[in-house]
Amino acid sequence: MKSEFCIILITCANHQEAQVISSALLEKHLAACIQASQIESSYWWQGTIEMAKETRLMIKTRLDLFDEIAVTINKLSSYENPEIIALPIIQAATEYLDWVDATIKA
Repeated sequence: MKSEFCIILITCANHQEAQVISSALLEKHLAACIQASQIESSYWWQGTIEMAKETRLMIKTRLDLFDEIAVTINKLSSYENPEIIALPIIQAATEYLDWVDATIKA
């Protein structure tokens, strides 16, 4: 069922941290593909509006792996409270989802 697949979005303090997290998730077969992009974030933190350059990771995986992915991210992230958000994949090419499923752990 397609709803079992998701995209997990996280933000990292910098590109190096993003690479460390990406490598760990891929080596554990928790993700089929991870894309990194540079972003500028504005957010509330401890009563102050902050602005920061960050790296966003877009992780293609299955929803049942969310908890294991979150544990890995929390161990490697420099953030006290890292953003870890799962979005369902509502529809995608069957062949792509077959590849995702075959690539990540059973």
